[in-house]
Amino acid sequence: MISSTQSTDSVAPTIRCLVIQLARLGDTLQCLMALRAAKQLYPQLEISFLARERFSAAACRVPWIKAVIPLSTDALLGPVLSGEKNEVEALADIASWAAPLAKEPWDMIINWSYSEASSYLTGLLPGRVKLGYTRRSDGSFYGADGWSHYIQAIIQGGVSQDIHLTDILTTQLLTALQIHLGEPFPNGNAQVTSKSFFNLILSESQSLLDQMDSLRKWITIQIGCGQESKTWDVKNWVKLALWVLGRNPEYGIVVLGGKEDRVKSEAFLQEFSATAPSLVSSLLVWVGETSFDLWASAISKSQWLFFM
Repeated sequence: MISSTQSTDSVAPTIRCLVIQLARLGDTLQCLMALRAAKQLYPQLEISFLARERFSAAACRVPWIKAVIPLSTDALLGPVLSGEKNEVEALADIASWAAPLAKEPWDMIINWSYSEASSYLTGLLPGRVKLGYTRRSDGSFYGADGWSHYIQAIIQGGVSQDIHLTDILTTQLLTALQIHLGEPFPNGNAQVTSKSFFNLILSESQSLLDQMDSLRKWITIQIGCGQESKTWDVKNWVKLALWVLGRNPEYGIVVLGGKEDRVKSEAFLQEFSATAPSLVSSLLVWVGETSFDLWASAISKSQWLFFM
């Protein structure tokens, strides 16, 4: 059982939990949904969220996360990913950065990055309970729990399966919490909901958001993806947009994406304009200029979100 510092209100012991998520924004959002369920069922969880600096904004807008720890992957993991250093050579750099995190043991360390590189960080930090990929004292790699073995063998092994990653993460964490903490507290029976999930700040982006006329219905297209092989080419996105607008003239379309998607968005706009110039007024293209707050707000005002 986990033994931790008693909380100030003496209702339940505080459980210090460090979550490591070093993938992209989509993975971060799936992690946050799993954590929301755990936090509502076990309110004594005190969650710190470690994320790549570039994708940390989502966690920063979640009010029930105590601390967000940004990691500059370019400085620390970049040399490993580029081949300039092997994983062992980069270990000293990671250890120096992680030193403040290792001052006292965590009650739980959850590595939801599921990469071998991130397993070194999990192995370096002291924790009473660990989930996900980590390292033994001799540096050898291992999955700390059954669901990690499943992800390694089935999902990363390319075996077809139908369980959504959010469901896997939620089940993995809630199972561990039940094993080490017991059943949830009575006030943990509240319905898990995404309502008011983020506390967003739109002071600089409100003028853009106001362009989403309330008299229209909106569809959002996330045009980019971390891996090009996982998304459509521009012509297919244009075909979809024109098909939707041709049958639903009351709708408008917002195109979103990161700075790395600007070339694709320019090609999208050029193809769209050449094919259906009369429908350009139904289009908003915010690729490369969208803060997380504006991105989340645009999606929340849309009836549909299309992404790959």
